[in-house]
Amino acid sequence: PSNALQIVPSAAFATIINASTMYNPSYYKFFVMENAGNGDDNCALEARWVDQCTGGSPTLASGSIAALVSLPTASSASVTISSSTPCNTGAICSITRSTDPAVNVNRRTSTQLVVTVTFPGQSPITFTSDPRTLYTVVSGSDLIAVSSTGLVTPKAGTTFGAAVIRVTFPTFSRAASVSANITVRVDGVTGLSWTPSPYPAYTGSTSVTKTTLSKIHCTTAYQRAVVAATVTLSDGTTSDVSTNGALAVSSDATSVVPTPTKIGSTFVLQPTAAGTANVEFSFGAGISQSRTITVTDTSATVTALTWATSFW
Repeated sequence: PSNALQIVPSAAFATIINASTMYNPSYYKFFVMENAGNGDDNCALEARWVDQCTGGSPTLASGSIAALVSLPTASSASVTISSSTPCNTGAICSITRSTDPAVNVNRRTSTQLVVTVTFPGQSPITFTSDPRTLYTVVSGSDLIAVSSTGLVTPKAGTTFGAAVIRVTFPTFSRAASVSANITVRVDGVTGLSWTPSPYPAYTGSTSVTKTTLSKIHCTTAYQRAVVAATVTLSDGTTSDVSTNGALAVSSDATSVVPTPTKIGSTFVLQPTAAGTANVEFSFGAGISQSRTITVTDTSATVTALTWATSFW
C-alpha cells in the first residue's frame, strides 16, 4: 500500500519543515517554515519501507539523505494604500486633521498602509503588521505619525504638506536589502468663495454675478439671488459646498437682506428693503468670505415672462 512508504525528517530537520504538510498520497513535499534554524549537519530525510502486514509495523528497509535548505532573498517590497481607506485626490493620498473643515468634504482623518514583500517565484507576501517591518517618516515628521501596523494619522498643528514614509526590514536578513516609499499629504481648507446669481435660474444665469438686487417693476418685490459656494484646499483642489450642511451664513442688516435661508438645498438671498448688507458665508472657523449686497428701489424692467408651474 502507498502508506507503507514513510519519509521521516531527522529531529534537526523537523525544526525547519512543516511536518503536517509532509505526506501526500502521490508525492512528498516539504514546506520550509519562516524563522527556522539552518546549517545543522544532522538535517536529513530518512525513507523507511514499513511492513504493514505484521504487528508492530517493523522497518524492512531504510535510507537517508542530507538535506540543504536554501532560503531565498527578497526581490522587492511595496507599500500602497488599503482599498478600505481610500484617500487619493490624484496621484497622492491626502488626509486631514479631525478639527479641519475638510472632514466635511469627505477627507479622511487616517489611512491604512499595505506592505508586501516578494520572493523569487512567489506571490507577494503581506508584511503590514509583521514585527520585522519598520515604518520611518523620512520627511514631514511634523505632519504625520505611523503606527507599527501601518496606520497613518495626522499630527496636531496648522501646517499642511507632504510626508514621505519609508518601509524597511532591518531585522529580517532576507529582506534587509529591499525597501519601499510612499507619500501621504496632510491637507485642509484654506479658503471659501461664494457667488450670488439670479434666481430663479435661467440659461446662462450661473455665469452672472448679482450683487445688486433691484425692485421688480410694478411690484413691491425685489430680485433674488441663489448662492454657489466653493472651498479651496491646500493641495489646490476645490469642492462645491453650496448644499453642504457645514456652510453657514449671516447678514449684518437683516432689515435689508434677512439671514438667507434655503430654498430646496441652496441658500437664496431674499431682500425686503432698499439699502446695503454685508452677507458672510463661512465654512468652519476662520474660513469665510463677505460680500456687500446692494438693494435698490430703482426698478428692473421686465423684458420677458416665462410661465412656470413651480419655482421650488
